[in-house]
Amino acid sequence: MLPIAQRTKHVDRIDWVKRDIDVSIIVDEILKSTDERLTRAGLDRMIGGHGWLTSKISKLPNTKCLLIQHRLISDS
Repeated sequence: MLPIAQRTKHVDRIDWVKRDIDVSIIVDEILKSTDERLTRAGLDRMIGGHGWLTSKISKLPNTKCLLIQHRLISDS
């Protein structure tokens, strides 16, 4: 006996351009407001711990440039 077939549910896609703008604003505010040395993982935890700054940084070019300016990642 197989279960009753269900309709496929629509999955919304992520608007990475909008997310990049939002995250870069938040990261910039955090970096300006603190004097202590932050790591990229620590900064990611501060914005919610989603892993955007560690595993999805290539999809966030504005945020990546900001992190390069503050020397949190290398320019490679």
